[in-house]
Order: sequence, then structure tokens, then C-alpha cells
Amino acid sequence: MNKFLKDILIFLGGLLAILALFLSLVHNSVTDRINPLIKEETSYAQVPLKTQDY
Repeated sequence: MNKFLKDILIFLGGLLAILALFLSLVHNSVTDRINPLIKEETSYAQVPLKTQDY
């Protein structure tokens, strides 16, 4: 295997690792939709202010 092809494969592997790390660490409505590691969909409901008592 020539050096150029090996460098490209290492670069792509690193890029995929960074993408997987990003998807597992950042949680918002966009990344949660495309993250295959999440078992169920997370709901981001809008609740009116001052309607919940704790």
C-alpha cells in the first residue's frame, strides 16, 4: 500500500472517531435524531413558565 493511501485512510479513521465522539458528547435535538446509540427518542417539550411547582 503506498504512503499516500495509508495517510488518507488514517485521516478518515480519525475523522470518523472525532464524529463519533461528537455525537456521543453533544446532546441536542439535531444530534439526538442522528445518533444511533440512543435507544429512544428524547422529547424537547416547551413548558409554559411558572406552571410547575417543585
